[in-house]
Amino acid sequence: MLATAQSELHFVAGQAKDLVPADGRVLGVIDGFLKAEVMEGKESREPDHGTPHGGVISPLLANIYLDRLDWPMVENELETVRYADDMVVLCRDREKARGALEKIREWMAKTIL
Repeated sequence: MLATAQSELHFVAGQAKDLVPADGRVLGVIDGFLKAEVMEGKESREPDHGTPHGGVISPLLANIYLDRLDWPMVENELETVRYADDMVVLCRDREKARGALEKIREWMAKTIL
């Protein structure tokens, strides 16, 4: 995942109420993961932003956030396969691929990324 996106996952979790239907228990679990201490060598600390690289909560937050990208892709008749923060856009030619990349860039410019 892009480092910028990784560092903005706290924002995504904070916006989860608006992005997905969830009860307080789900949001509490997300909040708990984001506030969990991380080990660096023999020291532990509470992170002030982002999630640890490879953290178990990252795929969930990526899915919550990137769900908003799925809709413009469908609206533009672009076929995608996405698993957490990985995505493949299926295109038949270079021109279609360039157009898909431009749509993704436009979407990213409109978001916090």
